[in-house]
Amino acid sequence: MLSESAAGVYDPDAVPPAPDFTAFDETSVPGSNALKRDGQSATELSGDKKILVAGGMNAQNLFQGAALFNPARIWSDKDDYLPGDDVILSGSGWKANENVYLYAVDDTTEAWTYGTTVAANATGGFVVDPLFVVQLVQQGAHFSVSAVGAQSAMQAEVKFTDANLGTVTVAPSPNPTSGTIPAGGTATYLVTVTFTGNNTTCNTTLSINNQATALPTGATVTWNGTSLNTVVLQGANNNSPQTATLQITTTGATTPNTSNFTVNASAGSGCQGGAANSPTAQLVVFGAANKLAFSQGPSNTASGASITPAVTVQVLDSGGRLVANSSASIAMAIGTNPSSGTLSGTTPVSAVNGTATFNNLSIDKAGTGYTLQATSTGLTSATSKAFNITAGAATKLAITSVNGGSNPTAGTPFSVVAIARCKWESG
Repeated sequence: MLSESAAGVYDPDAVPPAPDFTAFDETSVPGSNALKRDGQSATELSGDKKILVAGGMNAQNLFQGAALFNPARIWSDKDDYLPGDDVILSGSGWKANENVYLYAVDDTTEAWTYGTTVAANATGGFVVDPLFVVQLVQQGAHFSVSAVGAQSAMQAEVKFTDANLGTVTVAPSPNPTSGTIPAGGTATYLVTVTFTGNNTTCNTTLSINNQATALPTGATVTWNGTSLNTVVLQGANNNSPQTATLQITTTGATTPNTSNFTVNASAGSGCQGGAANSPTAQLVVFGAANKLAFSQGPSNTASGASITPAVTVQVLDSGGRLVANSSASIAMAIGTNPSSGTLSGTTPVSAVNGTATFNNLSIDKAGTGYTLQATSTGLTSATSKAFNITAGAATKLAITSVNGGSNPTAGTPFSVVAIARCKWESG
């Protein structure tokens, strides 16, 4: 921080009693008096990391010439490293010949695991080659190295990472059935990439591994609405995950099948580490609607209560694949009926994306071994696994006997026999 009357270091994160501004003096920073100015420009030199300060006016409103500022600092030779890489640390701006204490920590252990001392040379610089070697177990870790001058008490810090491109995920979008299509249809997926461990902008190219053999014959691929087999995403460690829309279009001649594929994210310019692959995703091409199947069968439930979770029935083709465009009307009835119970609830129900949901089915009589049967015109029906209906909670009392059937006498105790009736019982 420079002004007409002062030059120093400002720390906005300082916590009292530590000062937020530390002024330079000629002892700690020789030549710092020449830095006192206003309206200057400052440029960091790429080689020795010194700062070239040019222009500006001093307190007497006199224009100032260029000055080199050499603050105490440290830097690593790279922002990102791979397992097995040497971390080379350099420093400048320290007091001549003083010892500089170095402490390194990674965020996987949160411990000061690498400590060493290095002597600055006559110009206040040093190089430690290597400070340490990055280990495989530190893949994706973030490192911080702090330096403290033994005589000057000056401090500096640098941060870097052990590079890792991150994760790649592929999910049908906008709904879970977007990857399930008829022949000639288009499946849509959202591909998400994270950039853990890349401090600089990483350019990764997305593509389907072995596209020609992984997808059905004649299938075409587009990324983000363009007819390209690949797409480039850019991101860094501090960015939000980046996404791309993948669409796969089949031909009308595509036979019903399930194709497994993965998406590759290459390590392009700016990326550290190797390529990353997604878990296996699926493209499902279904045929004509053929049969019904319970995807969520009925569970044991009290009489009169809604069966939960809700019963769901799917429309399938002959190969057992979901017919995701079906809106067939599906009716529900009791199949095996051990107690002559009555089914209540909304039926029939129209399928949505091939699935019909029955939210409020109930049976009024307790019994063991009930089944439900789902039917739809033109489709093979489905029968659920057996389930039980238990007695519901008592809802009323019934008096069956008073004083054994005899009239009670005034002032004399008498007996009453009552039974609790569940809500499904009559009388």
